[in-house]
Amino acid sequence: NKLKNEIRNKLSTKCLNHLIHYFINIRNDILWIERVYPSYPSNRYAKGVQLSGNYKNYNLYGNYSGDIYDPDSSINDRLLTGEGEIIGVSDTGLDLTSCYFYDPDFNETFVYGATNDKHRKVLYYSDTSYGDKIDNERTDGGTSYHGTHVCGSATGLAYNSTNYGDYKKYNGLAYDSKLVFFDLTKAANPAAINAPANLDTNLFQPMYDVGARVFCNSWGSENNGYSTQAKGVDEFMWDNPDALVLFAAGNSGRSGYHTVNVPSTNKNGVSVGAHVNAHYALNYNFYPLTAPSAYNIDSLANFSSRGPTENGRLKPDVIGVGLYATSALGSTGGGDEHCDVVQMPGTSMATPIITGSAAIIRQYFRTGYYPTGKLVDANGFIPSGALLKAMLVHSAQTLTDIVDTSDTSWSRSISGVNYDAGYGRVQLDSVLNFGTSSLNPLTLSIIGSATNDGSGHYREFTSVIDADHTYTIITDADTTFVRVTLAYTDSTPASGTSADLINDLDLTVTNTNTNAVYTPILNDEQGDINTIEVVHLTESDGVASQTFQVSIAVDKLGDGPQPYALVMSTNKITTPPFVAAEPTSDNQNDDNTISAFALFFIEIFGAICILLLTAAYSIKKQNQPSSLVHWKNMKAKIYSYWTCFCCCFYPDPKKKAQQQRNQQRNQQRNQQKAKPKPKQDAKTIKKQKQKKMEEEDIELQREIERTYA
Repeated sequence: NKLKNEIRNKLSTKCLNHLIHYFINIRNDILWIERVYPSYPSNRYAKGVQLSGNYKNYNLYGNYSGDIYDPDSSINDRLLTGEGEIIGVSDTGLDLTSCYFYDPDFNETFVYGATNDKHRKVLYYSDTSYGDKIDNERTDGGTSYHGTHVCGSATGLAYNSTNYGDYKKYNGLAYDSKLVFFDLTKAANPAAINAPANLDTNLFQPMYDVGARVFCNSWGSENNGYSTQAKGVDEFMWDNPDALVLFAAGNSGRSGYHTVNVPSTNKNGVSVGAHVNAHYALNYNFYPLTAPSAYNIDSLANFSSRGPTENGRLKPDVIGVGLYATSALGSTGGGDEHCDVVQMPGTSMATPIITGSAAIIRQYFRTGYYPTGKLVDANGFIPSGALLKAMLVHSAQTLTDIVDTSDTSWSRSISGVNYDAGYGRVQLDSVLNFGTSSLNPLTLSIIGSATNDGSGHYREFTSVIDADHTYTIITDADTTFVRVTLAYTDSTPASGTSADLINDLDLTVTNTNTNAVYTPILNDEQGDINTIEVVHLTESDGVASQTFQVSIAVDKLGDGPQPYALVMSTNKITTPPFVAAEPTSDNQNDDNTISAFALFFIEIFGAICILLLTAAYSIKKQNQPSSLVHWKNMKAKIYSYWTCFCCCFYPDPKKKAQQQRNQQRNQQRNQQKAKPKPKQDAKTIKKQKQKKMEEEDIELQREIERTYA
C-alpha cells in the first residue's frame, strides 16, 4: 500500500503511461489495460402502453373500460403474465417488506445466498461482498430505493389484494414471474454500483444457475466504447444461447450522440432507451395544467442516451416507458409490510418494463401459443435469447419527436430508425399472434429455438461456404406490409476487447416478380457491425399480391457454428403463408461429403464426357486441319464443363481447411473450459501470492527509480 500511494502521488500522467507500456512489454500475462469507469444506477399506465400502445388496454387482448384498468380482464386461456418465467435483476438492493415482494411465510426465515423455492416472489437474493442485502436511501438528491422500483416494474405483484386491491394496478409487467436478485450496492456509498469486472462468470452465471433466463440491469458507466464488461455480456449470451441480457442505455442524452453507456454497448444484448408515458398518465405531473400534446408515447425523453457506439453500432436497440413509470417504493427493510408506490423517470425505469416484455414473449413460445395463437402444450419450445431480441425489435414502432423534460415548449421531430431511439418503442400486440391483433390479423413465422431440439425452429450455419437459407412469403391483394428481422448471438474474441463481429450474417429480401432487392435499414452504415438487421416493406413498395424470397447468407464465420433467429410477419396473407426452402447443400454436414444424388449426376456426366472424347479422338485420327481445330476446341470445352461441375459438389480446399481450423478452435476452447484446475493447499496458494506481490513491488520500485533517474 505504501508503494501504491507513492506511485499515485508522484507519477505524472506521462510517466504512468510509460509505466503501463513497460509492463505490457515485460509481462506475458498482461493482454490489455483499460480504464475502469464507475457505474451508477441509470406501472400502471406503462403496462398498457407496452402491451398494446394504448394506456387503457391493460392486457394484450383488448378488454378495458373507461380510463381505469381492469387488471383481471383477459380472454380465456390467452393471459400472459410471466408465469413460469424467472427474471434476474442486479441493482442497488431490494426491500422484501414491500407488498410487491412480501411473503409472510418468509418474514423471519428468508435465506440469503440460497434458493427459496417456496417464496411467492423472490427465489434468490445474493449474499456477496458486492452488496449489503438491503435497498439503500440516498441523501445526495439521487434516486433512493432504486432497486425496489426496478424490480417492481418487471415482476412486482401486490400481496393480499383484499387489503391492497388498488395497488395491484401498479403490478409489474410480468407479475406472475419469479425474481432472482443480485445486490450491487452498500449503504456506505449508495450512489455506486459495485459491479464485478467479469460479468459473465461473477454476475450472470450465478443467477442463470438458479434459473434466471432474462436479465435486467438498470445501471452503467459513462463510457461509449466496448469494455471488458460489454464483452462479458456477449460471452455469457454466446455460452448460454437461451439467455437475454438487457441494459439501460443511460440518461446522458442531453449531451448529444455517442452517449450510450457501457455495458449496453455490447453486441448481443438489448440496450433500452426511454420514451414518454401516455399523455393521460402525465396530466398528474402537470396538474392543474394539461400535459403538452407532444408528451405522448411516440416522443423520446431527451435525457435518454443516444447512439451510436464508439465503433458505430446502432444503439439503443429499443425504447420503453421511462417518463414516468410508477412502481414500488422501497425502504431500508426490517420493518412491517408496507405498500407504497412512487413515480420515477429514467432509462432505469424503461429497462425492467422491456425485460418484463421479453419474459412474456418467452412464455408465449415456451407454453405453446406459437404458431396457432392458442395454448397447445405440444407446440412449446425454448426460444433463444436472439429470438427474444428479434421479437422486441420486430414489434418496435418508430417515434416522431424528442421532448425536453425541463422545457415543455421545446420539441424536435425525428423519424424512422435512428441513433436517437433505435428501432422505436416496443408494442407486443404488433408481434404476438393470437389470430387477431392490432394488425388484425397478424401472420407470424419464426426461426429461433435455443437448441436443435427437433421442434423445426432451429437453423445454423456451419461453414462460410454453406448455401443461403431461403424462405418464401406469398402475399394477397389486401397485404399492407412485410417485415423481416434477423438476429443472432455473436462470439467474442479470444483476448482483448475488439468490438468487431466474429461471425457476420446478412439479410436480403427479393421480390421474385419484379426482381427488386431490398436490404436492411441502415445497411450501408451498419451491415458489418450489427447482430440485428431489419427489412420493412410497405404499400409504397408494392407488397400486395407478390412473392418475396427472404435470404440469409453467411459472410464471415470465425467461430462456428452460428445459429440465428428470424422473425417474419405480415397481414392478409395467403395460405400457406411462409415456406421454408431448404438450402441446396446440407449445412448440418461438417465434412462436406457428397450425397448419393450428387454422385449419380457425376457418373452420368462423366459417361457423357467419355463418349464425347472418344468421338472427338476418332475425328482427330483423320488428320484433317479443320478436324484438329475442332478437336482442340471440344477438348477445352469438355474440360471447362467438367471443372465447373465438380466445383459445385467439391468444396474449396482452402475453405475446407479454414472450417477444420474453426472446429479445432472450438474443441480446444471447450476442452480448456472443461479442464479441471489442479488443487493446491491454502499455504501453497498464499506463498505464491505473496511471492508474486513481492516480485511486482520490486519491479515497480526499479521502474520508479529508472524513471526519476
